[in-house]
Amino acid sequence: MNTPFHRLVHRSKPGSLRGWLAVAVLSLVLTACASPRFVAQPSPGVDIVAESTMSSISKEGMAISVRHAPTPIPLGNKVTTFLITLINQTDVPLEFVPKDFVLLTEKGRQYFAMSPPAVAEAAAQGTRRAATVGVGYGSYNHSSFNAVYWESSYPSGRGQISSSVLAQSLPIQPLTIQPHSMVEGNVYFAVAPRTLHSVRMRITRLARVPGAQGASVEIPYEFVFAVLK
Repeated sequence: MNTPFHRLVHRSKPGSLRGWLAVAVLSLVLTACASPRFVAQPSPGVDIVAESTMSSISKEGMAISVRHAPTPIPLGNKVTTFLITLINQTDVPLEFVPKDFVLLTEKGRQYFAMSPPAVAEAAAQGTRRAATVGVGYGSYNHSSFNAVYWESSYPSGRGQISSSVLAQSLPIQPLTIQPHSMVEGNVYFAVAPRTLHSVRMRITRLARVPGAQGASVEIPYEFVFAVLK
C-alpha cells in the first residue's frame, strides 16, 4: 500500500534531493562560521555602551568610539573590521591628525590598518587575501605637524564594489571636524576574526602644543575587546 509519504518519495527527483542536502549543509556551515562577538572590556577612562559592544574615550575635546563591525562581503573572512567614530566635543573646529591605528592580539601580533589601496585591491579582486600594510610617516606638513597619513586620492577604475567598500572607510588622514560634529567609518585589519581571543586597539593622534612652534604631543586612546565565539 502506497501512503502519501511513499508517493512523495517515489516522485521526488534525485536533483531535488541533492538540492535539499546542499541547503542543509550550507545552513550548518553558516552556523559554524558565525561571526565572533567582540565585547568591550572596562579600563580606566573608558565608557562602555551599546550592550558592551562599544567603547568610548574622551581626551582633549575629542571623543573616539570603537566597536566591531561586519566586514564587507568583498573583503572575505580574513579581515577584521571596526567602526570608528570621531566626535568633536568643543565649540571650535578641531583637527584630527592620526599617527597610527594599531591592533594588538593576545599573542603579541601587531597589525596596522590597511591602506585604501590595499582595501580597494582586495575588494576589486573579491579575494579573501588582504595584505597587511602599515601606516608610515608621511610628509604632510600642516600646522607644523610631521604626521602619519594615507594619500586621500583613492585608486580609480576599481569598479563599483571597490568604491562601495571605500565609501564605508574612515579617511585615515588629517581631518578638520566641525564643532559638535562627528566623522565615522570603517577601519580594516588583515587578520581573521575567528583567530582572535582578545585584542587591543590603539589609536594615537597628534595635537599641537600651544605657544611652541612646530611642537606636537601624542594623545593615545586604547580600547580592549574580548572575542567570544
